[in-house]
Amino acid sequence: PDDEMLTAVLGYLIRSQCFGAKYHHWYELGIEREIRITSLYEAYLLSLDGRKLERVPKMLQLYFQYDSGLSWQQKAVLFVNIIAAKKVQPEVYQKYLPIMERFAMEQMEAGHIDDNLAIIYSDLLNKGMIQKEMAGPLAKILFTHKMNCFAPNIVRMYVLHDQLRKVQCVPIVNGSAYFELYSKDYVIVFEDTKGYRYGSEISYQLEKLMRPGAFYRTCMEYAPYEISYLLYHFTSRDTHRAFVPEDSEYLRIFLKEEALRESYRAELYAKAVHFYE
Repeated sequence: PDDEMLTAVLGYLIRSQCFGAKYHHWYELGIEREIRITSLYEAYLLSLDGRKLERVPKMLQLYFQYDSGLSWQQKAVLFVNIIAAKKVQPEVYQKYLPIMERFAMEQMEAGHIDDNLAIIYSDLLNKGMIQKEMAGPLAKILFTHKMNCFAPNIVRMYVLHDQLRKVQCVPIVNGSAYFELYSKDYVIVFEDTKGYRYGSEISYQLEKLMRPGAFYRTCMEYAPYEISYLLYHFTSRDTHRAFVPEDSEYLRIFLKEEALRESYRAELYAKAVHFYE
C-alpha cells in the first residue's frame, strides 16, 4: 500500500487495539516507512510475538530510552529483545544496561515475574550483581515456575509441599500460572469452574524460569531467615549428605520455622542428631 493507505490501516488497527502478533507486520512496515502516527511504537512492541526475538529498530531504541509511559510488561518486551541482540548490537545493550538494571530492581521489589522478566533478572544475576537488598525479593522470584495447563475450564491450582503447612492457591489465566516450587516433594491439585478438583489426570507442563542453584547460596548469606532458601538448601541435597558442618546456624534457624510441618521438623531433628553424634 502507499503511505496514505498504510496510515489509514495503522490508524484503524491502533484505535481498534489490534495488537496481536498477526498485525505486527503492519506496525513494522509503518516504522520502516517512517509513518508519523500516535502510539505506533507502542503498538509495535505490543504486537511482538513472545515466542520470537527480533532486533528492535534503532528509532524505537532511542525513543524508549527516554520515554517512561510504557507499562512494565511493555518495557520488559523491549529489554528482552535488546538482551537477545546484545552480541550484534553491544553498544545498544551497554547504553540500556543502567536502565535495565534499575527496571529489574523495581520489578523485583514489586514481586513481578513473567517469562520476559525472568530473562531480564537472569541477565542481571549472571553478571554477579546480587546485592543485599535483592535477597528478600528474590526469595520467591528465584523459585518461580510456569505451569501450562492443557485441559479446558481449569481456573485454579493448589500446590502442596510435603515440608510446608501452607498451601499455595494460584489462579490459572489463559491456561498458564506462575508459582513457587522449593523442593521436588510436592503435589498439584487442579480446580475447574464448577469447583471440582483433579490430580494427575490433568495434562500440564512445568517450566523452571530461573536457576536457583546458581544464586541461592549468595542470597541465603544475605537473608538467612528466608524459608525458601533454607528449604531449597536442605531438600536439594543427596540423602546421604543431608548436612555439612557449615549448616549449623542455618539448621538452627530452619528448625524454628513455624511454616514447617511437624512431621518434617521431626525428620530434620532425627537427621541432625545422627549427623552431630
